[in-house]
Amino acid sequence: MKDVIPEIVDTEYNVLGSIIIDNQQLDKVSEVINVHNFVSPACRIVFNAMLYLEKKEVPIDEVTLLNYISRQGELERIGGSDFLLKLTAKVPVAVNAKHYAKQVRDYHDNRQVTSMIKKAAGESENMPDVEDFLDNLETEIERIKNNVTPVQDFNQNTLFNLELDIISQKMEGNAPDHTIPTDIPFLDSCLNGGLLLNNVDILAGRPGMGKTSLALTLARNISANVPSLVISIEMEKQQLARRLMSQYTQIPESQLMQGELSTDELNHIYATVPEMSRDNLYIDDMSRYIHEVKRSIRRHVKRYGVKFIVIDYIQRIKIANSGKNRYSEIGDVVDDLAELAKRLEINILILSQLNRNVESRQDKHPMISDLSESGKIEEAACRVFLMYRDKYYNPTQGGKDIVELFVGKNRYGRTGNVDVEFRPACTSFHDTPQMLREVPKKVSPF
Repeated sequence: MKDVIPEIVDTEYNVLGSIIIDNQQLDKVSEVINVHNFVSPACRIVFNAMLYLEKKEVPIDEVTLLNYISRQGELERIGGSDFLLKLTAKVPVAVNAKHYAKQVRDYHDNRQVTSMIKKAAGESENMPDVEDFLDNLETEIERIKNNVTPVQDFNQNTLFNLELDIISQKMEGNAPDHTIPTDIPFLDSCLNGGLLLNNVDILAGRPGMGKTSLALTLARNISANVPSLVISIEMEKQQLARRLMSQYTQIPESQLMQGELSTDELNHIYATVPEMSRDNLYIDDMSRYIHEVKRSIRRHVKRYGVKFIVIDYIQRIKIANSGKNRYSEIGDVVDDLAELAKRLEINILILSQLNRNVESRQDKHPMISDLSESGKIEEAACRVFLMYRDKYYNPTQGGKDIVELFVGKNRYGRTGNVDVEFRPACTSFHDTPQMLREVPKKVSPF
């Protein structure tokens, strides 16, 4: 217990003594601290014993504690029976147990921060890799932040009142908006207004369906009102910039690539530049590992207020030295991103491949079970969008290139099909005058 302030040990004694005097204080104390927050090893042993006795519905006093700790062979470690007798001797007021517990937790948190700073200072003198050092430091900070978040309990009456307040604010037009419109009207109608903050959504399809193009269209639309970020593991930033320019100007991407432009087309590009520059769309093509992806998201949220993120695509994200199979790795990635979306109050749209089972069927319309490593992906997603492009399989068919966007899972609204027009030359998607076609449950491919 080197460098431990004696006063904090006395405070730990007061916590335990208060519980002995009034057993009901254990519930209040447990809301604030756990056994690892105690500095004194003896106090940890006693607190563990208290938790055990409470679980067994045994009254907590000096005798029951003495019997249990003796059976565990730990009486000598706490300093004998005298230690238990002195716990209640100096307790000022037992009902202040929660206040004492908060002091214990604050001291523990301060120790954690101090320890992290000392460790970082030592490692910084001989760091082999700056990126790894910063990532480890960031991870440690995040861990400490998570640990210091106090536990809050809400009964249903409190939650109902909060929900009524939200409903009233919405009726009056004063509620904060937690939806992000996609600017594709029929899709927004199906989604009750748009994509939801605090959630992860999945956009999946076989190669050639236009996943990246649709994701870029959504990011371009959304960034006109909400700062957005595209993390591309599939394409480099200049390719994405060219696609975006093609979408904005409706000049075929192949012409931009070859520089085959008329004077009018070039002037049109220059005239469109101010519109493109107004949108808050950021592109990251450097992040490959999950820790890099999370760092990029946190950085863009903090610096630019980003609320919508596209990740293209999940199967390309790497995990360093995990030792797990790919199915488990994908599950960990999705869980990490879902937790990040909730913590940062953002929406993350994750692109995903579908497995080859689609190609072996006569009907090429995808199903959720076609998701590669589908279990975890489907479980974590708020919405799952599946793409089917008939012209990919039937290229000689006339008419517009219509992509069926299946809303296969929607935690907060309808499922069904939304038709969007794809213009492959400009890699852009556009709304169609067709209504949402809801999928009857009996014939639903989902």
